[in-house]
Amino acid sequence: MDIRVIPEETTESVEKRVREFLEELKKEVPELNYELRVVDRIEPALTLETEEIVKVCREAIAGVTGREPSIEGLTGFTDMRWFKELMPTIIYGPGSMEQAHVANEYVEINKLVISAKVYSLTIMKFLGYM
Repeated sequence: MDIRVIPEETTESVEKRVREFLEELKKEVPELNYELRVVDRIEPALTLETEEIVKVCREAIAGVTGREPSIEGLTGFTDMRWFKELMPTIIYGPGSMEQAHVANEYVEINKLVISAKVYSLTIMKFLGYM
């Protein structure tokens, strides 16, 4: 099984629930034999909306696009998992999740340009150059 853990859980709590489920199932089906082996533990990544990087990026997006951005979670695995150990981290970029990792994946050029402007403005604001 590949279980993606949400920010409100830990890998330990999920493992405990799976073990409890299997033990209850074994009571109902005594001939059931199983082996539960955790191959890797990757804790979920979450950056609070109150973090400065979130505020600055939201301002940059609004400044470039003229609209207030929404904040959403992402169910996939990203490099945010590694960066969050060092600093508050966000994920932002052009394209749609429907186009991600499929044949003929693409990003519209105008959205790429918008994202480049947002990146530049976010970096400048975050580092205090604006």
